[in-house]
Amino acid sequence: MKVEEKLNYILISDDIDKNANFEKIEASINQAENQNIVLQASINNLNNGNIDRFISISEGKKANGTSFVIVSKEISVDTIPESLNVVPTITEAEDIIEMENIERELGF
Repeated sequence: MKVEEKLNYILISDDIDKNANFEKIEASINQAENQNIVLQASINNLNNGNIDRFISISEGKKANGTSFVIVSKEISVDTIPESLNVVPTITEAEDIIEMENIERELGF
């Protein structure tokens, strides 16, 4: 797992195979509770348990006024809930964070 601090977010890069690395990823996210998070992941086994954990992380980030975006080319946006931000590139993740920051500033 690799954690990098960027200008407007923390980038966490890892391969997620089943639930093996989720605890480490969640610990890194919890340490950056007041920062936007971009998770760049190769997710080989996306299941309901993983989706539920991602939703929980996303809801927690939104509740404290930050963003959570998953960058993965393997996940089809048709198979996940709309409450999760999943994009195929880092640039799109940065755009989502910027849009959500604007929405928060405008009170949406």
